[in-house]
Amino acid sequence: MLTLIFIENSKDFQTLAHTNRIQLFLQYKQAEYKYIKLVNETDAQAIKMKEELQIKSFPVLINQTNEHKEIFENSLHAMREIEEEHPHPIGFIGPVESLFQSTGLLLPKTFSSQSNETIIKFFTTIFEEIIDKIEYSDFLMGPTFSVADCVLAGDLQAIEKCFNVSLPTEISEYIIRVSKKCI
Repeated sequence: MLTLIFIENSKDFQTLAHTNRIQLFLQYKQAEYKYIKLVNETDAQAIKMKEELQIKSFPVLINQTNEHKEIFENSLHAMREIEEEHPHPIGFIGPVESLFQSTGLLLPKTFSSQSNETIIKFFTTIFEEIIDKIEYSDFLMGPTFSVADCVLAGDLQAIEKCFNVSLPTEISEYIIRVSKKCI
């Protein structure tokens, strides 16, 4: 079981981890997701973890559920376990295959040929915007343009315009499946 974690300031951990709206978006998954984002740049543990994982404010995939007090201690160990289990990790995020498998969606082989930068930007932007909407109780109804909105609405053209890239068929099909699950 995988847990998707963005390291956020710990006071928001429980709120984000148990938000009904994130469960709605991820209702098709098998794994349990918790989302936090690394924002405390002065925290010694956060800085140490960032240096060890060579990450910025991007996702970390770990294979266990942690309370926020244990996240910094366990993330690096869990990250190494994932890298050992999967021979083709994509940078710090671990294998994109893990993300798809944990949601019950198998990753097509051709997807792996896409650039790491595009893949990371794609998923990071989507989840950041989804959490922003959850946090402000404005899920799916925000007045501003949102990649998350477009994913959930299945608006492929808007996503391509935002990223200035032609989405591979595999990503397009994934977005359509997600939107059908969430509407």
